[in-house]
Amino acid sequence: MREMDLRICLIVALLICSVVMAATVNITNTQYEEEEYPSWSPNGSRIAFVGIFTVEDHQIYTIPANGGPVTQLTFDSCRKENPVWSYDSSKIAFTGETSDNYQIFVVPAMGGPITQITSGGLGNANPTWSPDGRYIAFCHVDYRDPWGAYIKGSLWKIEIATGEVSCIVSESLYDGYDPDWSSDQKWIFYKCNNGGFMITAEGFEKRQLPGTFGYSTDLSPDGSKVAYYVYSSQEPLRNDIFINDLTTGKSYLMTNDEYSDINPSWSPDGKKIVYQSSHYGQYGSSDLFVRDLLFTEIKSWGQIKAMYKE
Repeated sequence: MREMDLRICLIVALLICSVVMAATVNITNTQYEEEEYPSWSPNGSRIAFVGIFTVEDHQIYTIPANGGPVTQLTFDSCRKENPVWSYDSSKIAFTGETSDNYQIFVVPAMGGPITQITSGGLGNANPTWSPDGRYIAFCHVDYRDPWGAYIKGSLWKIEIATGEVSCIVSESLYDGYDPDWSSDQKWIFYKCNNGGFMITAEGFEKRQLPGTFGYSTDLSPDGSKVAYYVYSSQEPLRNDIFINDLTTGKSYLMTNDEYSDINPSWSPDGKKIVYQSSHYGQYGSSDLFVRDLLFTEIKSWGQIKAMYKE
């Protein structure tokens, strides 16, 4: 009987292990190239990302959501970040380096000429499309530290057809990045100093959301949750993906491993998340992984900070 119990326990353990392993899939599968800033297309078919091969060589690519051959969309030598799809999946906006700062650019999702959308100032970054495709909201940089980091910014939008720019949130926000337009086009989510806010696109109404938020926030397609990652100062470097429920304010731990898991992006059905992870343990090396929405509840932000010694 005891031997039978041990066999049953072993079989159950193997089944649990296989389910957990099946929940996470490496879609880029290389140990030598770095893939960053994944973004899932609204039609669900492809994932955009930044591929980095050298310090000067940052390019925008797309890959089938289940993995496969990549399509290169840009070919110049400037740095690029934060690709994001239009709601009809026909275009990709991204942050690109110019001669003196960063600006917003748009490239067709199937490839073609690149269009610069913003200009001037200390820079503009982190675009998000309106669902009707008429506008892009973004962070307008108001202050940069001596090393060029975006420390302080305000929230703006631009009408793509006319180039008309208008301010949504005028006060400069520390760490006020990662805007996300809601699918009903009524609200724009943004983060400031670990707090989350919703504001109307005209800036007339604003409300603070329950809970606390980390870096690289991404609003779920139904607007009910926000994914983000928490930075760790521990060595070796470790970051994990978290989910916040905007109704309850509760936080949930999604990844819990020894790797650096960052920059989450939701699938259009809200059942999976793609993120970049240093699974091979090499500094400066990361691949893209797709994971089913499995997580563990975390009781408080203080508990999260204690986990990572922020």
